[in-house]
Amino acid sequence: MSGGGALAFTLVTYAIVQVIWQVGQSLDQAGWSLATQGWIGLLGLLFAAYGICVSSSSTPFAALLVDVSEEEDRGKLVGIVWSMLTVGIVVGAILSSVLLRQLELDTPVELLQQSVNRLFLVVLTVVFALAIASTWGVEAKYSRYHVRSCTCNNPENITLGRALKILTANSQTWRFFLFLVLMTLSLFIQEPILEPFGGEVFGMTIAETTRLNAYWGMGTLVVSVSQDF
Repeated sequence: MSGGGALAFTLVTYAIVQVIWQVGQSLDQAGWSLATQGWIGLLGLLFAAYGICVSSSSTPFAALLVDVSEEEDRGKLVGIVWSMLTVGIVVGAILSSVLLRQLELDTPVELLQQSVNRLFLVVLTVVFALAIASTWGVEAKYSRYHVRSCTCNNPENITLGRALKILTANSQTWRFFLFLVLMTLSLFIQEPILEPFGGEVFGMTIAETTRLNAYWGMGTLVVSVSQDF
């Protein structure tokens, strides 16, 4: 399920990029015409599909983390996973910056489109390969479902109300949950503003604005490591 979700969101992501090119072209040629609005509507549907695909990949993965771990080790496992996620953001930003280093702010649209398409093909292929490599055979080898089957089959243990009680019962758990929510919101709110701001105000190239995410990721890792010590 996690691998299928990973394949779905990589394909949808690439489709989103292609529709964005069509939106820009239609807007440039015909303005806010019916065709432009149609492309924008399709883009909205694709973003909704992207959210569903990401959830269909990440939710089974989170369930897998619970399945292969015991409660006393689960916090460490989740911490490692999120640290690797941040490392992936840093590596992805650096890789993107390298692949886009030849582009300037006045780069022709045709060259920009070729470079961005190539970037997404490379990055999405790597992401999908890592998703498969990191989960392949893990459940079959490390699953503890058979040990917990007597409790897992009890519907009382999987209700939303009980999940919220578990989440709020431990102060460390709900603080970490709140941190994840705020971090995720902050990441997705600042990213679409930060890079265009760097280009428009400071005249940074596309590669330079892409590297801004690497600085954010390294700062997050430094703070996380310092808290551990």
